Parts: sequence; structure tokens; C-alpha cells
Amino acid sequence: MKRQQSHATSNVKAACRACRASKTKCDGQRPMCSRCARKIRVSCEYDAEPDESRLTALKRECMALEQQASTHEVLLRHLINSSHDEAYDILKRMRAGDDDLSIFVGLLEKRSNYTNRDVVQSTATHKDGAAVFADSSDDRNSIAFLLARNSPTRAESE
Repeated sequence: MKRQQSHATSNVKAACRACRASKTKCDGQRPMCSRCARKIRVSCEYDAEPDESRLTALKRECMALEQQASTHEVLLRHLINSSHDEAYDILKRMRAGDDDLSIFVGLLEKRSNYTNRDVVQSTATHKDGAAVFADSSDDRNSIAFLLARNSPTRAESE
């Protein structure tokens, strides 16, 4: 015979950070779960979007970090292979806090006949606003591919 529970429990796709840290049941209410509201916490933060499991959120974050690393690798290669003046300009923009996309756009416009529209068409925007660059091996119009193709070789720049 099945035993009936006195109260209904539901599985929540992702618990808030506070409930996960204290290993307690989270009801998943947004913007603040019941436990955080009872504890009068200032914030109740979730790593996952509503209707997204924690594993899916981690996979999404991992893909974004891999893309960011790939973008930084292309920028680093370009710094190594570019002239002293161009490398200085790139570093100046990086230190000023320019995002990777605007640095790529500037480099492409400076080195080729590509317009800002061409660069924007080769990128997609993630739902949180972060630019997602196409993989250079898959898309011949991706920023990484265009930049690598238009980048001078070490022999040309010296």
C-alpha cells in the first residue's frame, strides 16, 4: 500500500544559492523563495533561468566561457602578430574596458572593407546580452575567421 504524504512536495529544477549552500529544500519561488523570505534575506539569487535545470545552466555558462576563451585567444594571436602601434592601440582599448566585440569591429574595419553590419551579422546575441561569436572553423563569416584571415603574419609585420 502506498503511503500518502501529508503535504505535497514538488521537484524544483534549480534551488537558489542560499538553499543550495545550506542543503535545504527550496521551493523555487521567484524573485525570492519562501525560505529566503522567512530569513529576511536581502537577495535570493538563482544560477539558472526559470524553467532551466542547474545542469543546463552550467552547460550554458560553460559554452559561454569556452567562447570567451576562444575570443581571447584570437585577440592574443592578433596582438602577437600585429605591429607595435596596432598592438598598443588594442591594449589601450582593452584597458579602457572596451568589450571584445567592439575591439573586433575596430580591427576588421581598420584592416578590411568589412562594415559594422557584416560583423554584426556574423554574431548572435545571447538572451542575457552577451555577444556570442560564431566558431571560426564552422563559419567563414565569423569574427574570428575574418580577423585571422586579415591578420598579418609575423614576417609581414616585422
